[in-house]
Amino acid sequence: MRIVRALIAMFIAALLGTSILSVVPAGATDTLPTRVITGERQATTYRAFSLKGNIEAFPNGEANLQKKACGSCKFKTVNKVKTTAYGNYKTKIFTPPTGKWKWRVKVKAQGGYATSYSPVFATFFKGNKR
Repeated sequence: MRIVRALIAMFIAALLGTSILSVVPAGATDTLPTRVITGERQATTYRAFSLKGNIEAFPNGEANLQKKACGSCKFKTVNKVKTTAYGNYKTKIFTPPTGKWKWRVKVKAQGGYATSYSPVFATFFKGNKR
């Protein structure tokens, strides 16, 4: 009888020990930091803009320029942008013939950082109304 009690006590202790170890404290999360992505638009030609910016801690990398054509659409990659040794990027974005397009820059998760996104930029064409 003592042996059975000892085995049951060891089994319960093992169950409690593994369940206690698997519980994560409330404040401890394993989230990775995101990169800070900045950007500014500047009009270059008719219906075109230059998008210039910087990606934190991302020298000589490749980021994705994404476009969203409508409110219910998803962002789709339209161009791959290379960064300089300082993390700067430069690309050209356009305005739609009608409506509004939204643009953003996405950097995939790597190097201890999570997937990061720039703020969303909107372009639209405001033609002459007669």
